[in-house]
Amino acid sequence: MLKILMFIIIVEALVELICKSEILERPREWIKSWGWFTNDLLSCYYCTSVWIGMIIAPLYFVNNKYLYIICIGIALHRLSNYLHLLFGILRDFQIDTRIRRGRQ
Repeated sequence: MLKILMFIIIVEALVELICKSEILERPREWIKSWGWFTNDLLSCYYCTSVWIGMIIAPLYFVNNKYLYIICIGIALHRLSNYLHLLFGILRDFQIDTRIRRGRQ
């Protein structure tokens, strides 16, 4: 079950990287220019996740420690982004609380 959860996180991370990352913007736009299918595919996160899931699913059955190291690295990257988001929200809440206290 933990392995499946890790692969779900990996698919989500790869979709975010492919569809939103600035570093992949030029290759993404180049691939989008190939035609309507690739343009629609990379413009729709739901569609991209289906195809990435289909590509990643067979890796579930591969027993290769180097592949798992890469997979764990991708999953950790994505989970750390969520942790950064949580800390950012908590920091903003703390700053807002201090500002409200200062106004009283």
